[in-house]
Formats: sequence, structure tokens, C-alpha cells
Amino acid sequence: MVGDLTGDVSANTGGGALWFARIHGPLHGETSGGGIHVSDCVGEIRVDTSGGAVKLAGGSGSFKGESSGGAIAVETFHGPVSVETSGGGITIENVNGKVVGETSGGPIKAMIPSPVPDDVKLSTSGGGVTVTIPENAAFKLDAEASGGGIRCELPVTVQGNMERDRLKGTVNGGGPTLRLESSGGGIRVKKL
Repeated sequence: MVGDLTGDVSANTGGGALWFARIHGPLHGETSGGGIHVSDCVGEIRVDTSGGAVKLAGGSGSFKGESSGGAIAVETFHGPVSVETSGGGITIENVNGKVVGETSGGPIKAMIPSPVPDDVKLSTSGGGVTVTIPENAAFKLDAEASGGGIRCELPVTVQGNMERDRLKGTVNGGGPTLRLESSGGGIRVKKL
């Protein structure tokens, strides 16, 4: 475990997990044999594992996380987030910034705050996408599901022609874009 440091931190291991807490400054962590846990860190954060899950809790700056062997969970982060996994699902809650999440190995669940802070793009080929969002949130919805249906609990003003596997339009007058893609399951937008 590495914690309570200020400065540039870089850590690599081929045989175990990495834990980071309260780091202030750029952080780069890489492992091929375990998970990575990051909590309450500030700055540019990049982590990569081929053997486990990635979890980020708290903090601010920017976050890029990749895993080829496990799930990714992000909660309560201030800044842009980009995550990618081929070995599990993705869970994202309360990110105040742009969000990009891609997986080929599981479902995606996200809770988006209101007002929607920036564009969100979530894509999976291994499961469905479920997004929970406050009823008063204003955004543009662009959802496409080739492996299941699309359901939205909020009223959508449809733009263009209705398509079988796609729902595109504005919610509460529009705002940042919420792009949802699934080829392995359905898409559901739920009101909070």
C-alpha cells in the first residue's frame, strides 16, 4: 500500500495487488497479477491490470483505468473518467466530469448526477446497460441496442425517425449527450 504522498508516484508489480490512498500528484500503477484500489487521490491517475479488478473511490483530477481480467468500479470522483475492461462489468456512480466506459465482458451500471456534468459514453458487447438518473436531468439521449430492447422511464422528445434498435432524442430540453451502446443485452434508463 502506498499512501499520504505528494509528488509523482509510479508503481509496478507482476505478482500482486496495488493499493493507493491520498496521493497528491500524478499516479501510475500497473500490475499483471492482481487488482488495483485507489482512494481519495488527486491528480492525473492511470492504472492498468491484466489480472484483477479496478476500484476507484473518491478523489479528483482525471482517471484512466484498464483491466483485461476483472470488473471496474468508480464512485464519487471529480473529473473526467475513462475505463475499459475485457474481463468484467463496469459500475460508475456520481462522477462529476466526462465519462467513457467500454467492456466486452459484462454489464454496465451507472448513476449519473444532475445537472449532467458532461458527455457520457457507455458501451458493452457482453451485457446490458442500466443508467439511473434524476428525473429533472437535461440531456440528449442516443441509445442503441442490437441484443435487446431499449426502455426509458423519462419522457424523450424523439429526433428523426423511430428505429427498432435505437432511441435518439432530448430529455428535459437537452444538454450533454448520453450515448449508450449494447450488443449483448438491453438498455434501460431509470429515473432516480
